[in-house]
Amino acid sequence: MILSAIGALDRVVACTRYCADVVPEAADGSRTILADSWTANAAAIISARPDLVIASVPYQEKSVSEILKSGVPVLALAPHRLADIYTDIAMIAGLVGAADRGEELIDTMERRIDEVRIRTKNLPRPRVFCEEWGKPLIASQPWVAELVEAAGGDFLGTPARQIDADEVLHLDPEVIVAAWCGAGDRVPLEKIIPPWIPGRVAWAYLAGAVLLVAGAALVINWKAQKAATYMGIMILLLMLFVYLPLLVASPTDLEALNYFFDTLLFCGTILVLADALRERTAAR
Repeated sequence: MILSAIGALDRVVACTRYCADVVPEAADGSRTILADSWTANAAAIISARPDLVIASVPYQEKSVSEILKSGVPVLALAPHRLADIYTDIAMIAGLVGAADRGEELIDTMERRIDEVRIRTKNLPRPRVFCEEWGKPLIASQPWVAELVEAAGGDFLGTPARQIDADEVLHLDPEVIVAAWCGAGDRVPLEKIIPPWIPGRVAWAYLAGAVLLVAGAALVINWKAQKAATYMGIMILLLMLFVYLPLLVASPTDLEALNYFFDTLLFCGTILVLADALRERTAAR
């Protein structure tokens, strides 16, 4: 947290739990701790009576609009490169009257990154793919690419751009960093293929093959009733053995809840279609 790093933590009246994870002192009970930028609502932020709200992407436009309507100014940040981050640090430090400490922080960051760059200069450079979001698949921002390069890696793909999973496979990364923006520890690595399922890679390919073939069969209307039935069964199994256990394990996890009900709705729709196709076939 920038304000903590420049010695201005006492100016913070509210922050997200991810800020508190980075700066445990923030969770000393003297300030409001919000869930995250996705679920935090304007009322909770306004109730903390801030003089200024600092938001960085991703944030809810609706919440920002409601905060502005309440008369509280909002500083919305969206850094792309390390230079943008340094500018944001200088701006925030200036706003709280700590411009000198802001410059010191920037100098320290630049020096430490340069030190890492020097230490890794002659080392083998692994191919690294950094994922900012998984649905759709998006590569991390340019500032992440700059850090990867400084750390001795080769950043794969175009920063901040959507990318196809097959393209990632073609790039052949040696290291994959899944750092979902604003998601913290909710990056659902295990939701793709949970560790409790044996032969996870085989099941992933099987599920993909069934969905691909069944989808194509529906499009060209070839054995459409059977295709819809098999697709519905596959999605039902996915819901029962992947998303339901995750939801039971974390019933308050909005991401798990969303995955479960999305899959349930998709499964129901496909099975209703299969039944309609069966009745149409029987009527012929």
